[in-house]
Amino acid sequence: LMSSILVLCDGLALDGAVATVAWKQAIGLSEFQQVHVVSDGFSKARLDQAAESSESLTLECLKRPRFRFLRRFGHLTSELVWIYLLVSYTGRYLEALDGRSQVKNVRPVVVICHSHPVAAFVARWFGKRVRVVMISHGDIFHRPAGTYDPGVSWLYRRTTGPAHLNASLNVALSPSMRTRIIGHGVSTTTIALIPNGIDPRDIGLEKKPLTPLSHWRSSPLRILYIGRLEMVKGVDVLIKAAAHLKAKNICFSLDLIGGSSRVSGLMLEKSIQENNLTDLVRVVGSVNRNVLAAHYLAAHVVVVPSRDDPLPTVVLEAMACGRPVVGTDTGGLRFLINHGHTGLLVPVNDVLGLAEALIHLNQRRDLLEAMGDAALSRVAEFSWQSNVNSLRQEFERFSHC
Repeated sequence: LMSSILVLCDGLALDGAVATVAWKQAIGLSEFQQVHVVSDGFSKARLDQAAESSESLTLECLKRPRFRFLRRFGHLTSELVWIYLLVSYTGRYLEALDGRSQVKNVRPVVVICHSHPVAAFVARWFGKRVRVVMISHGDIFHRPAGTYDPGVSWLYRRTTGPAHLNASLNVALSPSMRTRIIGHGVSTTTIALIPNGIDPRDIGLEKKPLTPLSHWRSSPLRILYIGRLEMVKGVDVLIKAAAHLKAKNICFSLDLIGGSSRVSGLMLEKSIQENNLTDLVRVVGSVNRNVLAAHYLAAHVVVVPSRDDPLPTVVLEAMACGRPVVGTDTGGLRFLINHGHTGLLVPVNDVLGLAEALIHLNQRRDLLEAMGDAALSRVAEFSWQSNVNSLRQEFERFSHC
């Protein structure tokens, strides 16, 4: 379809949501054409997978400096240097392609970016030599103040609009993300709605789960939260809702799985203690992704109280395990959760609404079971094969431009 595909994404040494998307797409696309992935590191599992795949997938590791000695100025400096390294590498990559071709610039190279600043600089620097694909995992404009470092926030505010406007293709993970991209003045002809997929094996689920009736009828109500333990994810709202459940004498337990910054972790522990929830709420911390299925299967319901989330992977994972989700009516949550069928939607920041939704499900265990079955059916619509096929269809359109 195109001369080659260049994927630029940091964090591939970890199991973050963005890194997972970048890797799954690279693996899938490499089955059809040459894909070259550039990151600041690769996990052993990904290196092993790349070694076992076809020769059409190649990797390049660039060391990303952190500048910790600059303290609060280090984040922005690291981001700018990283962008410079990626732009420089892209230039060398294009020169190498030209050196292997008798005719230069016959076909543009697809550059898939998962960062707005990277996409903006690559599109501006190389112009028509590349076709930038912006995979939009969210934006800075809909996150609570203080979510990110101020310097990095400034950079994203300056580059998000140009990244979308100069991209040949903007991939929106959900209808709400599509609306946000249009808000930057982007033509709808350059936007494609392509939601992420889910591979149950990644979370340790080898076969379709069969949940016995006794599970749904058991007590206490087992509530599960998986995600970063940060303000943007609404964990503080969930703790307050749990306090309301306790005040109503609801028999429940709550597991919190995920990492946090030192400050957020201390605030969370303080909130749990102040609300007298130490005997009901367990902070598990970070766990390997390949054991998450066991936690999902042990739960009755998964809660996603995010203040903003374009397409939370945790919802797909929960549905793959046949578990209903109570989530906030925002972003990709309203796209994934069929209210009253696969889960329940509650307003953002609504402590009482979240608590009442959980109380309702505790009283209607038959509804929990029905929602779990419906969630399991719904998740079949989201696969990485479908995601990659949709991308290839969009790339095919490039070849006719």
